Amino acid sequence: MDAHDTLIALDISAIDQFSKATGYARYARDLILALRQYAPPHFKFTVVGSLPQPASELNHVFENQSTWTYASTTKRSGRGAWLLNSLTVPPAARGCAIYHGLYFQVPLFAPMKTVATVYDLMLEIFPEYHAVTRLREYRWNRWLLRHRADGLLAISDQTRRDVIEKWAVSEKSICAVPLGTAFAPAPAAIQRNSQFTILSPYNLEPRKNMRALIEALHLLKAEGRPVKLRLFGKAAWSPAGEEKFEADLARLGIQDLVTRLGVLSDQELAKEMQAAHLFAFPSLYEGFGLPVLEAMASGACVLTANRCPMKDLVGTAGLVTNGVEAASWAESIGRAMDQPTRLAELREAARTRAAQFSLRRLAENTLAYYALILAQP
Repeated sequence: MDAHDTLIALDISAIDQFSKATGYARYARDLILALRQYAPPHFKFTVVGSLPQPASELNHVFENQSTWTYASTTKRSGRGAWLLNSLTVPPAARGCAIYHGLYFQVPLFAPMKTVATVYDLMLEIFPEYHAVTRLREYRWNRWLLRHRADGLLAISDQTRRDVIEKWAVSEKSICAVPLGTAFAPAPAAIQRNSQFTILSPYNLEPRKNMRALIEALHLLKAEGRPVKLRLFGKAAWSPAGEEKFEADLARLGIQDLVTRLGVLSDQELAKEMQAAHLFAFPSLYEGFGLPVLEAMASGACVLTANRCPMKDLVGTAGLVTNGVEAASWAESIGRAMDQPTRLAELREAARTRAAQFSLRRLAENTLAYYALILAQP
């Protein structure tokens, strides 16, 4: 190891067992792939995970080279495990210049600089999650982030503003590094359905505002303009929520208009995004809105709620609703149906806009933040 090498520990042990479809897992994967491709050779990385071996999509990162290593760490379990696990860095991370916790975590005691990624503060913003914020584990972890991290890395300006406001941290202690994506249009042209088709994530958390979207479909059908809706992913809420969703579809008379695709591979998802006439993202709040970026990069025309950070991400390269209720969604979808030429223009604009959020940019901005942290006394 050269004396001038900079050693970085990337701790993914809190998220490497999450579904690959979650934003947290996708961020961890994309950041590792970005740093693997674009970090200068004097940076050496240790990825700390909870699995015996790295996830299959990361295997190649650690093959036949010495810049990247993978280390498995054992988490304590049982009473008080959350406290014991937060006291020190995993053994494999010791000796590094920076410890980067990729899921809201830093240790109480660390012999190096520490950085944590903060995705959003939805638990503190929406009432349905407030019970979690009263748990000792959550309050302890928030205290660690506020008082023990040398720096916080937010995935958007919106998350940065939320953290400054709600956690009362200084503006200098948190930096926004937007996400990136490697999504791209399929090599061959995709044939769109003859009937107007919308693609959207299937998530029934109340903040995702799925109710407004399906009620908009009902309004459009009542106007004689039925629209097909294709949903990807898992409901991610509860069996009771899924049953209510089914009942709502029946009540609205739109069961035949809605198709659930399940969890898709990135390649399958990119094709669906490109084939849809419109990619709808009705969420009321996100830390960043990664599906919006992936859709734009795939060559989709995006319609998103009039909320930050989604509307800022789309900019002038997509469509934004006037409001967040069903009537606004129905109006915006109907207007889009009447403007096929405009949708084609926006698909091209979306790809150009998405190119500004590349994996190279994610890597370079993250490395720049590491340098800033290392330069602090």
